[in-house]
Amino acid sequence: STLGAAQARRWPTASLEAGYTRLNETPTSVGSVTLPAPLPPSTLDIALPVQQPSYYAYKAEVRLPLYTGGRIERGIEAATSLRGAAVGDELRAAMDLRLVVAQAYVACLHAARLVSVAQSSVDSLSAFEQDVTHLFDKGLVARNDVLAARVAGADAQLRRIVAGHALNLAQAAYNRLLGRDFEQLLDLQEFSLQVSPADLATLTAHAESLRPELAMLAEQGTALRAQASAVRAGLAPQVAVVASYTRQQNRYQAHEGIAGVGIGLSWALFDGGLLRHESSALAARAAAVDAQRAEARSLIALQVRQAWLGTQDAAQRIVVAHAALDNAEENLRLARDRYSHGMAIYTEVLQAETLRNASQTQDHAATYDALLAQLQLRRAAGTL
Repeated sequence: STLGAAQARRWPTASLEAGYTRLNETPTSVGSVTLPAPLPPSTLDIALPVQQPSYYAYKAEVRLPLYTGGRIERGIEAATSLRGAAVGDELRAAMDLRLVVAQAYVACLHAARLVSVAQSSVDSLSAFEQDVTHLFDKGLVARNDVLAARVAGADAQLRRIVAGHALNLAQAAYNRLLGRDFEQLLDLQEFSLQVSPADLATLTAHAESLRPELAMLAEQGTALRAQASAVRAGLAPQVAVVASYTRQQNRYQAHEGIAGVGIGLSWALFDGGLLRHESSALAARAAAVDAQRAEARSLIALQVRQAWLGTQDAAQRIVVAHAALDNAEENLRLARDRYSHGMAIYTEVLQAETLRNASQTQDHAATYDALLAQLQLRRAAGTL
């Protein structure tokens, strides 16, 4: 992981090198020797080999950083913040997925209700057609009434077919999200969500503290600032302790293996402004992320307001839709009663059935829109 890699920079590093070298000439040391008394004064030129013309060499080294100007510490801080940002992004993706799955399930419930509405219309118009046919057989109504009732019934059956296909598609979409076979049947169960008693200000405050997007952006800004500090630390002296052992094959050398330990210092006195520019670029990116986080906070507050208003709107629509459905049911009952007594024409019954069908559709739409609004409010507040 990135954090593990950053932490590993604190520990010693060990390296091993090996090589084979062959020279075209034997390295030789040239000197002169003066003969001592009582020999006649004379100077002799001598040549002594100091290295084999071919040899193997090995080197083992251990290096431990002692001082890096905070480069390693800031790197660990940056990696820790990046891990926190990744966790926040994972939480955001999980919330989005839960919302999508819940919306798909609500879509299945809504589609199933629309199938029942369409079936109810088919049953109602089928009963009306039987009544009209019975009256026609008695000579009380014209054949035109029978034909109109049959056409209306056929239209209701077409709507039932369309609604059934919509339900099948909604179930397939839900099964896809769960990684299941599209044809797997669902045991649809109605559910409800408790309406949050919190006011808009409280929900907004909860969102600012719970939404993973804000935490993710905060961690990203912290990581970028730490990275900028780590780069800037490259301008400071870099001190390390080094221990090594070198062995070089050489029969002219008394000790082929030599061990040593020391402290090394590296200081980049001039790099043309490279590290400063890199650090400034990272700091600028951190400032941009901070501005993005402020914008995200404003957008989240707007999302909470929009979702909260959606719940209020849906609650009001449910009250109106329930009342409208009750009136539509009563209107259809009265229209059919008046028609059976010859006090109304068939178009009044068909219009009443159309109104009832529309009222049922609007009533179910209001109910499931309220459920979706509650889901969206929980997602906006960060509690889904």
